Amino acid sequence: MHTVYISLGSNLGDRYLNLQNAVSEISIHIGKILSVSPIYETEPIGFESTSLFLNACIQIATFKDSVQVLNLIQEIEKKAGRIKNHSPEYVSRIIDIDVIFYNQEIIETANLTIPHPRFYDRLFVLLPMNDLNTSFVDPKTRLTIKQLLDNCNDSSKLAKIKMSLNFNI
Repeated sequence: MHTVYISLGSNLGDRYLNLQNAVSEISIHIGKILSVSPIYETEPIGFESTSLFLNACIQIATFKDSVQVLNLIQEIEKKAGRIKNHSPEYVSRIIDIDVIFYNQEIIETANLTIPHPRFYDRLFVLLPMNDLNTSFVDPKTRLTIKQLLDNCNDSSKLAKIKMSLNFNI
């Protein structure tokens, strides 16, 4: 059994429903959802948009290997209507699902990098991850999520919202 931490984000359409549908699909196709962070409303990072994001993180348990998890996530994104952007620029999206951690593994292939390469610079990942597990240790830096959060230079604004994601599906 593998423990996986996943980040979810949406800034197009019904953002809450997009996150909830992603959680449901992950539960059906990838593994058992163990915990879900609060949802945060966040500003876009790295591009201009009038639409704010909703972001959350989840912890799952799965028997699937990291490549299977990635492939299934990409299918879930595609099914939700996400159109892959092949330019290096960030764009608004219906759903964005990223594997942040897979156990304590460091994976670097052409298609998959775990831990996610920029998670430690992003409050919209660190804050929900901290809600899930402050003492989780990043296998690359050997720092806890709490330490990474304390050292993060991201000054973007985040607001915890009152809605929560249902994962007892």
